[in-house]
Amino acid sequence: MQCVSLGLDFSFDMDSLTKLLESYGVVTKYSDVIHLAYSAKAADVFFFPYGVCVSWGLEKDGIDQLQSLVKKAEYEALGALSRDTIEYDYGKSPSIKDDYLILPDKEILTKLGCSQALAQSVKLAGFESIIQKTTRTTRDILKTLSTEGKISKSRKEIRHLMGKILLDRNSINLHLELLYTPKFFWSNSDLEPLYEMMTGYVDLQDRVDNLNHRLEVMHELFNMLAEELNYQHSASLEWIIIFLITFEVVITLSRDFFHWF
Repeated sequence: MQCVSLGLDFSFDMDSLTKLLESYGVVTKYSDVIHLAYSAKAADVFFFPYGVCVSWGLEKDGIDQLQSLVKKAEYEALGALSRDTIEYDYGKSPSIKDDYLILPDKEILTKLGCSQALAQSVKLAGFESIIQKTTRTTRDILKTLSTEGKISKSRKEIRHLMGKILLDRNSINLHLELLYTPKFFWSNSDLEPLYEMMTGYVDLQDRVDNLNHRLEVMHELFNMLAEELNYQHSASLEWIIIFLITFEVVITLSRDFFHWF
C-alpha cells in the first residue's frame, strides 16, 4: 500500500474544504486537520491547512481527483508543488526503512501522527524549491560580482530582484512555525515517539536548520543589492551635480569673460 504526501502551492480555506469533502465520505476534524474517510476508495486522507494532503491507501486516480477538487478551496499562495511517496504495511512495532513504513495498528490517530511529519516534510520541500529557484536567479549576479567586482544590472532590474527575494523570504519566514512540533501532540503525547521517528527519517530538523541558513544568505544578498542600489543612486546624483556645476561655470564664463550674454 502507498502513502502519498502532496504539497500544494496554496493553503486551504478549511471551512470551504470541509463542505467540498462531505460528499466523498465521513469528515472529521482533529484540531486544525481534516480527516476524510474516503468511502468510495477505502482510503484515509488528511488535509492540513497549509496546503498538504496525506493519503493512505489511495490510488493515483483518487489522488488526481482530490487534487482537482481542493483547488476550489484555495486560500492563498504558499510554497511550491511537491510530492513524496512511501510504501506502508502493518506489523507489531513501528519502523521505517528504505521508504517502507510499518505501522503498529490501523488507528486513525496513528496515521495522523505519522502524517504530521510527512506533511511538514513535503511542505519543507516546497520551501526548499523556492530557495533553489531564487539561488539560480542570483547565481549570475554573484559570479559577475566575483569576477568584475560590480553588479552589471540596472536599478530597475535590481529592484525587481530585491522584490522577489523579499517576497520569497517573507513567505517562508511567516510559515516556519509549520515545521516545528505540532500542538496536536500536546494532547496526544503517546504518539510523539512515532512522530519523532518519522521526522528523524525525513531529516526534518537538519533540513530546517539548512533552510534557516539559506534564508540568512538571502538576507545578506538582499542587503548587498540594497547597498548597490544606493550606490547607483548616489553615483547618479553626483553626475547630475557635476553637470549642473559645469553648466553654471560655462554660463558664468560666457557672460563675464566672453560677453556672450
